[in-house]
Amino acid sequence: IMGEISDVEYLDYKYSDIQINSGSFKNQIFDGHLKIKDDNLHLTYEGFIDLRADKHIKFTIDVNKADLENMHLTPRNCLLLANAEFDFHGNNFNNLDGIVKFNELQIETQGEVLEVDRLTLKIDRAPDADLFSLKSNVINANIYGKLNFDHLQDDFNYQLSRIFPALF
Repeated sequence: IMGEISDVEYLDYKYSDIQINSGSFKNQIFDGHLKIKDDNLHLTYEGFIDLRADKHIKFTIDVNKADLENMHLTPRNCLLLANAEFDFHGNNFNNLDGIVKFNELQIETQGEVLEVDRLTLKIDRAPDADLFSLKSNVINANIYGKLNFDHLQDDFNYQLSRIFPALF
């Protein structure tokens, strides 16, 4: 697959200038390389998404520009730059297992800049308890227990709003 996508709408924002440089979709697996050069998002993606029963997602992204407010992802001005690698298995957030590594992460909001050189989130699932391990130059934490993502998002957003009130 090669080509251009004129636009895609998500959360009432129309993303444009999407180029599929190379790719294939076979047996419910997308493997490819794409670039987005939208006014508010400059992103390069390379990897695969396996949509079969035990979903597997493995890709790298370079985000050279992301204006989260203009894309309707945050209510306040927030710019994001990132380089990340994702490798996850699972078909929903409650059984997701894997790792995400940010090799570079920069968030700018209202004149304040947070830079994280490296950040790794590793999720190990087990029948009795899960381990969520977060390691970075800003914070190191381990969370043990059975986590239900259906409720975790609201709790996580609340805690982030206390740490980064300008984002929420």
